[in-house]
Amino acid sequence: MPSAIFENIDDVKQHLQQKFNDHNKRIILIYAFNTTGKTRLSRQLEDKPLSELEIEVNTELTSLCYSVFIEDLFYWENESQFFRYKESWIFNLLRDEGLEPRVINNFKELSSSMVEPYFDFFSCTITFHLPSLNISNIKISKGEESIFVWSIFYTILELVKETLEQPKDERSVSIFNSLNYIIIDDPVSSIDDTRIIMTAIKTADLIKEIIKLDSNIKFLITTHHALFYNVLHNAFRGNNRCCGFILSKIQDKLELKAQRSDAPFSYHLTLINEIGNAIRNGTVKRYHFNMFRSILEKTANFMGYAKFSDCIPEQDSKNVCIKLLNHYSHSRLSDIEYHGVPEDDIRQLKLLFDSFISRYNFKVD
Repeated sequence: MPSAIFENIDDVKQHLQQKFNDHNKRIILIYAFNTTGKTRLSRQLEDKPLSELEIEVNTELTSLCYSVFIEDLFYWENESQFFRYKESWIFNLLRDEGLEPRVINNFKELSSSMVEPYFDFFSCTITFHLPSLNISNIKISKGEESIFVWSIFYTILELVKETLEQPKDERSVSIFNSLNYIIIDDPVSSIDDTRIIMTAIKTADLIKEIIKLDSNIKFLITTHHALFYNVLHNAFRGNNRCCGFILSKIQDKLELKAQRSDAPFSYHLTLINEIGNAIRNGTVKRYHFNMFRSILEKTANFMGYAKFSDCIPEQDSKNVCIKLLNHYSHSRLSDIEYHGVPEDDIRQLKLLFDSFISRYNFKVD
């Protein structure tokens, strides 16, 4: 597979813009490991983060982006079980266009839940209820929270499609008239595989409809979740205006590896190579432990084992290894990203990784 090396994320952005403009691509999919800069990449294509925009009636956006900064608009008020949000044009748009019933329907479909959200635009709060059981003000799970926030953005994308279907002088809103980029950065954090598949399929279907309506809009979709990437890749299979890449770090540089258009990548092999390279180059980060646990889980599932620890023989200091992998997998994201890894832990990872490669006969590039 062809690949290119870049000095920084700005060079990657320029390369992708060339793909969009000179090679007439409409959809670019990127699978990226943590800390490679995919969120920074998505922000560089924005006019300004949506959470900071103050849209006037006649303003026309050139970019629309979903990222962690949209999620940062929300926070729980635990005592009252209110899900509060910071004031933003997004909620004014939902209110003015009467879109909250559609957000509710999208949320219920994607979450397969009977929970219903209720919007109070006056107090900037959302509450969740179970009408069938007459239960009010419940706190939803982290996965349901992610689905709910994505449901809001997905509903806005539906409005984009419906707006583009109308002649310009008949549109109820004008902010989508000049859209050039729609960027989607990891909408599936904390979501289980079944809902990831449904989210990816519905998103792909909506993207196809938007592209049919406007020849100028381009989509950049970045994710660290291999299943989400692969479902989207399959959904756009055969579309020569779509291309996919893996973005990873090679020491202090960035590698963008192109994917064949006729096949998604075997992400467990990609993860194995990423961990092997990090061990060889002395660049092990905390997220590499989480990657290795993911490989063990997939291997255990393939072998018919009950849990990932069944892939670790007793002679490999099994209990120590399990505690080590659990520690890094259950840390908060901020801890995973920014704190160093003790040398003893890196040595333990190397021993465990080498033993795993030898036992299951994997090849590391």
